[in-house]
Amino acid sequence: MLMNKGITLQDAIPLAFARPQPLLEHLRMGGQLLEIIPQQGMFYRYLRFFCELCTLPQAIIIAGSLCDIRHQIFVRMRRHLTYPAVLFFIAFVLILFFLHIILPQMQQIVDSSSSAAALNVLGVLQAVFMIMLVLIAAFLVLALLLSRNAELRTLALIRFRAFAPLRSLISYLFVAFLHELSSQGIATVDALHMLLTLEKGSLLYPCISEMKRLLEQGFAYDEIILTSDFFSARFCRCFSLGYQSDSLPELLPLYLKREIVRWQKQADRIGLFIQIFVYVVIAMLVFSVYQMLLTPLEMLNQM
Repeated sequence: MLMNKGITLQDAIPLAFARPQPLLEHLRMGGQLLEIIPQQGMFYRYLRFFCELCTLPQAIIIAGSLCDIRHQIFVRMRRHLTYPAVLFFIAFVLILFFLHIILPQMQQIVDSSSSAAALNVLGVLQAVFMIMLVLIAAFLVLALLLSRNAELRTLALIRFRAFAPLRSLISYLFVAFLHELSSQGIATVDALHMLLTLEKGSLLYPCISEMKRLLEQGFAYDEIILTSDFFSARFCRCFSLGYQSDSLPELLPLYLKREIVRWQKQADRIGLFIQIFVYVVIAMLVFSVYQMLLTPLEMLNQM
């Protein structure tokens, strides 16, 4: 952005980097910017690729736009699910607190046989939360394994590509990436070749690889998309309407916006379910403790 306004690279670097001196010194010695920028990171991988195809300002814009596609999905979903996740964690801590700190003290003054129902409720709640935590931990371990092993990730994507949320995400990323590249004047076929290089090992790679193979075999672009089992039915309907009416540049951005809204609504439903579940758990916890506290009073009344 700064360089597009006429600011030189040497003047833009101090404004864009926290530690500009090593970069400036490297440039003064006749080095190239790409020789000193970090090797790791998706943005820098995109930047290195597009610097070989276009000017540095345009490469920075394209790399930033492509990185922002995934970042925006993460930010929006986190915004909708953070509060329910915090509630879930607080409810689990409360159950552990009552079971391991409050309950042993109460058992000294309460007859265990008379409070068996309350104890059973607390035990069931703890078991439910432990099962959910084990499932969450298993999911995180699986996600970690898939993120570290590109071959395993590709096999998993091909094996579970019929999973509706996965199709929806692949469709969104495919449209968003192609739309961003086409807005920079890159043809669709060239964009597919670029994505095949840039997205190797990602969610899009099996889809792009299959599309490239079918294109080389002579299949039409629209036929491949409409018959592919990587894409969601919503995207196929939108693509079919746009392709027939020659209005894909107008319809695809609308599809992206509608998908984001739909995901946000789904995240809100999941969040609402978690909140209701946590409130029910807390109500059962309060009721169980109340029953246990009520037992000594009943014993006094019977004396």
